[in-house]
Amino acid sequence: MKILMLTSRYGFGYGMGYSAYKEAMALADLGVSVTVVHCYNSPEISMFADSRINIVYLPIMKIPLLGFFVYYFKLSQFLKDTFQIQKFDLIYIQSLEFGLLDLKNIKIPIYYFARSTMIGLQKTLQKEDLKKSFLNRIIHFILVCLEKRCMQFAKLIFVKSVIMAKEVENLYNISSQKIITVIGGIDEANFKINNSTFNDNLREKLIIPSSAKIILYAGRIVPQKGLIYLIKAALQLLKNYNFVIVIAGSYTDKHYLKSITKLLRNNIHKKSFLVGVIHGLAGSGGLMLLVLSTINSVTVGLYYILIFGIGSTGAMTSISLLLSLPYLLAFQKFPNLFQYINKIAGMLSVIFGLVLIYEIIMLGKLIF
Repeated sequence: MKILMLTSRYGFGYGMGYSAYKEAMALADLGVSVTVVHCYNSPEISMFADSRINIVYLPIMKIPLLGFFVYYFKLSQFLKDTFQIQKFDLIYIQSLEFGLLDLKNIKIPIYYFARSTMIGLQKTLQKEDLKKSFLNRIIHFILVCLEKRCMQFAKLIFVKSVIMAKEVENLYNISSQKIITVIGGIDEANFKINNSTFNDNLREKLIIPSSAKIILYAGRIVPQKGLIYLIKAALQLLKNYNFVIVIAGSYTDKHYLKSITKLLRNNIHKKSFLVGVIHGLAGSGGLMLLVLSTINSVTVGLYYILIFGIGSTGAMTSISLLLSLPYLLAFQKFPNLFQYINKIAGMLSVIFGLVLIYEIIMLGKLIF
């Protein structure tokens, strides 16, 4: 059997490239002749070369709109002159760019892998209140049309989850009998860490205790991955459980990255920061006003405020760092220690406050 695989990436570049490589290797292991045509290249692709697989690079221009127009003629001419499509037993499309082909007149079976849908992506962006420019809306419209062509002329459509199957069926009016759900997973052979020293060094570099559980997010930081919901859930769970989330991935959406950064900034260590600010104002502010009352010149007073502010901020920062080092080192070895310290400190603070209230009100006889 001869299969022609059409994919935007092969071996590298997000999940699509890697899954295309794994599928091509699996087919080659079964004795199938596989030819892969991809439109984005990278030096990393040499790592995925295999003598049993014929890899063809047909580049696409990265200029919006114009790139699709030029690629339409390049793709048609290439498959007409270089490849005779009819010599293949089937075509396996993994990327909607190849909806530019004259799929209607191709006589051999076509199979399409819907990794995601453009209409579903648009609905996700609307939920996140992320706006698109006029040019991006035009590009989105073209991509939806190409996607619909791939689904329309495909004999079968593969999806990776039941949710995706419902999305394709409802948003694109595709019969459920035409949709095949293939549940995937993680290839443990490729993602297994064999070197424990590397693991320990990484924990030390990221200041993660050896006994702390780690939740790893590896992927693009884009709305359709749902990272923001993982962070919101983690913020709630961190109130009762001790674990660390490591986010590893590149971002292609600056607005989405800003919303995630804002969410983290508004929740992590928010209370301790406010307490620190109030404490600083209570002590330093009073001392500064006391000295200012002895200065007659407005200019000198302003210079004094500036110098005093820089000096006190630097001193407080340095002292805080020095005082936190023993706590941080102890936390690495005893991750649950901070919970006990916080409870003890809280109880001592309450007791001290009650004693102070008793001395001021009762012994000071402010009320009685």
